[in-house]
Amino acid sequence: MEIITWRQIITAVVAVYGAIMATVTFLLRRKEKQRHLKVKFSNGFTPFGQNLGELMLIIEVSNPGYRDVTINVPRIILPDRKSVVFPNPQSDVHFPHKLEEGTKCMVWTEMKELAQNLERNGYTGIIKINADVDDGSGRRYKSMKPWKLNIDKWSSK
Repeated sequence: MEIITWRQIITAVVAVYGAIMATVTFLLRRKEKQRHLKVKFSNGFTPFGQNLGELMLIIEVSNPGYRDVTINVPRIILPDRKSVVFPNPQSDVHFPHKLEEGTKCMVWTEMKELAQNLERNGYTGIIKINADVDDGSGRRYKSMKPWKLNIDKWSSK
């Protein structure tokens, strides 16, 4: 039976620690090189434009990553997986748009107008919608939390 010395234990611990740190460093560097976007909904009023005072559904796309990402116009995804596309979006940028690291952009539509359009296409009641955006390479980024839209409430206003 062989006796393990303190020197061998310390050497093994240092080797394991070094391997763990090398793996963590590798994973962090790999993550830094990847594109990363966040897509989310909110609502509010625009401080400018012809729809002043109307409640808007806002899609916000942010780039918390370390690389610039060129994005196309965000879309709304309906429960049956159909999309609402904005050919001429109301936005604070022009598309396609180069979203630099640490920045965001927004696209908005009037809540009433959206609800009325959806109602004309057969949607009623409360539906859950998502938003997504794709980058120049075709990768899609989807909102994590769906938005509940009450079509009956907004289309009648």
